[in-house]
Amino acid sequence: MLITDLPVSEDTGVCLSVVISLNKHSLSSSKDSPESSLRISPRWDRRDRLRTEYGRSPSGLNPIVPSIQYMDDSCRIAASEDVSKDETLVFTASAGFDTTEGILTRLSDDTIVAYTNYCPHWRDVRLDSGSGALVRDETVVCQKHGATFEKSTGHCDFGPCEGAVLDTFDITVTDDAVYLTDDAWEEAEQGISEERDLSSGTQIGF
Repeated sequence: MLITDLPVSEDTGVCLSVVISLNKHSLSSSKDSPESSLRISPRWDRRDRLRTEYGRSPSGLNPIVPSIQYMDDSCRIAASEDVSKDETLVFTASAGFDTTEGILTRLSDDTIVAYTNYCPHWRDVRLDSGSGALVRDETVVCQKHGATFEKSTGHCDFGPCEGAVLDTFDITVTDDAVYLTDDAWEEAEQGISEERDLSSGTQIGF
């Protein structure tokens, strides 16, 4: 058995551990059919950095090499230090002529999460109108009818839309900033959308 480490990237500290197993016939004449097996498994020496900067937790064989996203300033939402545990920060995401709003908040373990900026009860009601949503006991509160949403999951645990879950955005935190890395949206900026139509009064039957 031969074990060797093949470096892939000095920047990420990723290498491949290659294990080659050969049976006793491997070195015999060419008439024999050697049996061999090759197993390649990833070894992440800097798991925390990969998880934070590339937005995925390395596990198993998928992926062998992380998919690196190059952050574009047009997708920068805010400095990570501006996202608080005690309030939310609103942003606008856009793709072509479509826009939507989201909110950022920080969990007790310092993880930053992003949810849509409307209540599932009445979708024309913002959770954050631009000055921060009400955050209480690790929940975000809709001030229209008092619904509360768990910060860690987006799950509504009280109120007229109990059981509903806030939609999420894919984000990446790197270089002390929060970037929108959701495939559905092309750009992001901090603040509420001036184009968002709140006149429909859309409800979902709660």
